[in-house]
Amino acid sequence: MTQPLIPPRAAHHADRLTDLAPLTILRTETVLSKLPIHNLAKRGSVTMDITQTNAAGQLDLYWRVSPHPVFGEPRQLAYKLDTIVINRRLDDLGRPLPELIPLGTLREIARELHLGSNTAAVKRALRQNAHTVIAVQLTYTDTQGGEHTVAFESTRYGVVFTGECLPDGRTAEMVYIVLNPPYRHVLNHAPTRPLDYDYLQALPPTAQRCYEIISYKIFTALKYRHPHATLLYSDYCTFSAQQRYADYTHVKKQMYKVHHPHLTSGYLRKVSYEATTDRADQPDWVMWYIPGPKALAAYQAATSADRASRAAAVRDTQSDEAPPLRATPPPAAALSRGAREASASPAEPLQPLVADFYTRLGTKASSQKLARDAAVAAQLLADGFSLEDLLFAMEWAVQHVPGVTSFGLLPHIMHHALKARHNAQHAADAQRAADAQLQTHLRQQQEEQARAQRLEAVRAALAEEAIETFRCQAVEALAHEGYHERALGYSMLLTIRLADLIEQAFLRAGAPGEQAT
Repeated sequence: MTQPLIPPRAAHHADRLTDLAPLTILRTETVLSKLPIHNLAKRGSVTMDITQTNAAGQLDLYWRVSPHPVFGEPRQLAYKLDTIVINRRLDDLGRPLPELIPLGTLREIARELHLGSNTAAVKRALRQNAHTVIAVQLTYTDTQGGEHTVAFESTRYGVVFTGECLPDGRTAEMVYIVLNPPYRHVLNHAPTRPLDYDYLQALPPTAQRCYEIISYKIFTALKYRHPHATLLYSDYCTFSAQQRYADYTHVKKQMYKVHHPHLTSGYLRKVSYEATTDRADQPDWVMWYIPGPKALAAYQAATSADRASRAAAVRDTQSDEAPPLRATPPPAAALSRGAREASASPAEPLQPLVADFYTRLGTKASSQKLARDAAVAAQLLADGFSLEDLLFAMEWAVQHVPGVTSFGLLPHIMHHALKARHNAQHAADAQRAADAQLQTHLRQQQEEQARAQRLEAVRAALAEEAIETFRCQAVEALAHEGYHERALGYSMLLTIRLADLIEQAFLRAGAPGEQAT
């Protein structure tokens, strides 16, 4: 009997990992995102003031967050807005990032955050984020191995709402954030880490923050095949802006609520605690994390995507020529959202279309970016948009979206582009109707002028006796209809009726200038 190539148990394990693999991988920077900005507590205020020194007493990290006194502390909704909406837009745009980042309308953002039509809450959260000042000093290693020192005191970004003025003077047709230079520099140079976007969305804020903090350590443990990852309880409290307790009973109760979603989902297999003390000899605990199958699936999905990206980069160095654009639109591939990261091969026929987009921008994209953006195009087609919709949105984005640099923006502006097309078509239809109405009016005017000229010619040819005869007939006709000489407007009615009688006589005669009797 022939043995199966993959043992049933291993095949089941592989299927299990496939089911747990993230549908969408979100890559976020690893420098500032590790530090707290948002107060995730439902009540009360939190001071975010971190100063850390090395063994020699030199400053390693300074971090202070100062919320705006009018707009208030950025809390749970502002946190979800930053991590679910804005980070998604930044990831879709790729690097380097433009100054202007389009987010969509307030209503679209509200739907994305499952707020229904509560645009007021979105606006408040945007203002809280945009007006919170951060003072920071730290050093990090960039993606090329270079060392960067970050030292600034400012907000991360400004916000421009629909109808307000953009930096270039144009009116914003949606909500934009304007990245401040120091923050933009970090975003463009800092390393990134992969996060499960759908998992982020599903988690409550405190559990999500825990995921963001421990995921980097879990990823490292899996990369180097360590059986577990560790995190100090005090570090968790510092970097999540959570209250720190000094007794194990409160610590375990607090962390149970944070860890429970990760244990239930399979991201963590087990959590244990080991008592210790910090540098100030205060009670602390080492938290030991054993990764679960969901963490392993996420790691494998992320590393598979990285390998595919490196292979695409190699191919890009071997050939700078893009295949010709197809005359016939390719079929819409029903890709999952995860196909944007894991595999772009079903979307390969759409790469020339994406390349044309970058040609219109006056730039050139790598094979890696073409593959990723082609998967975005394929997903848009699978979502029901037509190739004509896609082409129009591309052209509209190039012409009307300030600072657009990436095809990855298209899913967020498709409805704006199509609405603009609808409005343009409606305006064109209205203009055609107005033109037709004008032509009708001009034609009627010309006919009235011609009639007046005919009547004038006929009247000039008539004898006084004939005109008097027509006048008597007009008087009789008006009297028959109940109008008498003292009636208001009688002289005008008489003039009109006389003209009608003369014109009728002219038409019966068949030629101008003939006398009618």
